[in-house]
Amino acid sequence: MRIRRLLTHPFTVVVAVGLAGTIVAAQSRPVAPLDRLQTRAERSGFTETSRYDDVQTFLAAVDEASGLVHVTSFGYTFEGRTLPLAVVGRVDDARAATVKASGRLRVYVQANIHAGEVEGKEAVLALVRDIARGQHAEWLTSMVLLVNPIYNADGNEKVTLTSRGFQHGPIGGQGTRPNAQGLNINRDNIKLETPEARSMVRLLNDFDPHVMIDLHTTNGSRHAYHLTYETPNNPAVDAGIQSRTRGWMTAVTRNIKARDTWEFRSYGNVSGTAPNRVWTTVEDLPRYTHNYWGLRNRFGILSETYSYLPFAERVTTNRRFLEEVLGYAHA
Repeated sequence: MRIRRLLTHPFTVVVAVGLAGTIVAAQSRPVAPLDRLQTRAERSGFTETSRYDDVQTFLAAVDEASGLVHVTSFGYTFEGRTLPLAVVGRVDDARAATVKASGRLRVYVQANIHAGEVEGKEAVLALVRDIARGQHAEWLTSMVLLVNPIYNADGNEKVTLTSRGFQHGPIGGQGTRPNAQGLNINRDNIKLETPEARSMVRLLNDFDPHVMIDLHTTNGSRHAYHLTYETPNNPAVDAGIQSRTRGWMTAVTRNIKARDTWEFRSYGNVSGTAPNRVWTTVEDLPRYTHNYWGLRNRFGILSETYSYLPFAERVTTNRRFLEEVLGYAHA
């Protein structure tokens, strides 16, 4: 039996029609074809980002239309919202046991851990839809994707025009960096003070993904790169994981340069003034998600899309990064 979220379908309408004095009960309209299904960002011309209900409605529509997508929940937020997980692959349902029994590579993709950094959310929603439409069919011969598009769902709903003032769109605003407790989920992988982080750990325990990808946006550094990335850099992470992941990102960077002409680079921030400007990377602390994943003996990949790119271009950049990372994993 398919596992679905118990939601009122977005394309269901109720109509009462008078006919010869008789009220004719309305019937549900068919599900809109996936080639007409759009994210809120796409519908608005990339002036707005998806709210929580938009995400749930979008995923429910894809689940209903495709046997390749099974939507479930992996936990809860501080304010009690269920956290959606889209299981994408040639499996019969969304249960962890079913996914693991498939024998395929399990890849976990999470977005919106900082809810003002919104292009990852929009990119993964569109990617789930497009896989359901038949794109990247070869991936599903080797992989099952576990997609968490709205990790900080509470922060996502606290939309303001000023939470990311330096960021180039969406002009309709975006959510906040912390969760509803005022905590940064991307610093909570050791203490586990947030229900979101505890939910993510339960997901890792249940599904045991081999590869994990965490999608972010830069936080104000001005540099020349469409996207920067980081791999587990804590010295306690297995050396084989560190070297293999660095080689993986080198291949992704080379492919992006050849196809899109964009420059990607290992993660860093520019600070200081000339002649003392410096490029510094993220700390190696295990409280950061990608390092925590590495310490679990898994491939952890962090991406940071450049915040000064226009919103639509950031979504495209994020999508291309994911395609190259997942294409390499499949190959």
